[in-house]
Amino acid sequence: MTRSARGQLVVVLGVVTMVQALLSLTVLTAASIAPEITRAYAIGPETIGYQISIIYFAASAGSIIAGVVVRRFGPATTSMIALLVAGSGLVGLASGVLVMAALSALLIGIGYALTNPSAARILDKHCPPRHRNFVFSLKQTSVPIGGIIGGLALPFIAEAAGWRIAILTAAVLCLVACVIVAPFRRRWDGGREQSARFRGSIFAGLAELRHNRGLRSLAITSFCFSAMQLSLMSYLVSTLVIDLQWTLMAAGAMTALVQLFGATGRLVWGLLADRTGRPMAQLATIGAITTIAALAMPTLSVDSTLFAVAVILIPFGFASIGWNGIMLADIARHVTPEKVGDATGGVMAVTFIGVVIGPATLALCHGVTESFPEAFFWLALFPMVGAATALQAHIAGRSDRFGVDSTDK
Repeated sequence: MTRSARGQLVVVLGVVTMVQALLSLTVLTAASIAPEITRAYAIGPETIGYQISIIYFAASAGSIIAGVVVRRFGPATTSMIALLVAGSGLVGLASGVLVMAALSALLIGIGYALTNPSAARILDKHCPPRHRNFVFSLKQTSVPIGGIIGGLALPFIAEAAGWRIAILTAAVLCLVACVIVAPFRRRWDGGREQSARFRGSIFAGLAELRHNRGLRSLAITSFCFSAMQLSLMSYLVSTLVIDLQWTLMAAGAMTALVQLFGATGRLVWGLLADRTGRPMAQLATIGAITTIAALAMPTLSVDSTLFAVAVILIPFGFASIGWNGIMLADIARHVTPEKVGDATGGVMAVTFIGVVIGPATLALCHGVTESFPEAFFWLALFPMVGAATALQAHIAGRSDRFGVDSTDK
């Protein structure tokens, strides 16, 4: 790889990482200051899970058309659209009107749906195949980075200036990022297909799943893992504040620490997947660790020491947040380059359904147990199934390159 190509990859990676970090921040904004928002809206603390579910329901629907949006408008323009739509959603969330907050969740979800297919299209053109897992995992550190920003900055802003100002600050950051992306439109959107039409193309990504066993295994695994990951991110602050009686600032700091280890996990898991050439085996290991951490959550209580909390939550974050880059990188191994956007949209549609179901399921479990730690115990079924699916795919050799035992005969 030449010095010029390396420099170009660094720029590309920096921009797409910034975009996804801010879009992840829009998704986690409400969860980062959940006690303040639920108090202002006079709703129960478990309701934040339903807001996350609405976001990802919209994201799942948006992912179905994301591939054709990227092909028609180009990945840079698509990224700008995503930032503007999600930022508008944050403005609605800050309105203080419950109906507007629900509608804003739809906008945030649609914006978030567009980011992975557009980033995958950009990175696929600039990323050396032998470093694909690490590069995609490095890009995916943007998700916990968004969580770190939310965990550290938003609670501080909310306490200093109010919850509305905290939300609007995140909206302004999306607008700034949109301005930064604009100069790259000419370079990155050059290959766009102006003739691409939504009619007849919106289900292209789901069609790839139907014909490709390897993509189906990835989709099922990501469905299970995403259900647990977003449940953790949605309810971690509430768990620490309500069940363990931590302050909002302390809970935000721990959430940021968990996200930091999640970002580190993405790099470590991606590097291991490149070194071993066994991405599905890495996903199976991630699922096993996540399952053990979830099963251990009921041991936490108001009397738990900081060390006891960290011993469970740090591995929980390291594993449950660390899988995305491997999954996104492996998609490209199962399809031809021109189908990467559609295939990514198809897998992400299933992934986002997992996020819809996960937090909502935890909310239901909390309604029965009245304990967030006990609710996490029951959600361990998700990563358990995901680990089994990944292990089966690894044994069957379904993570091989495109054209080798990937497509149904």
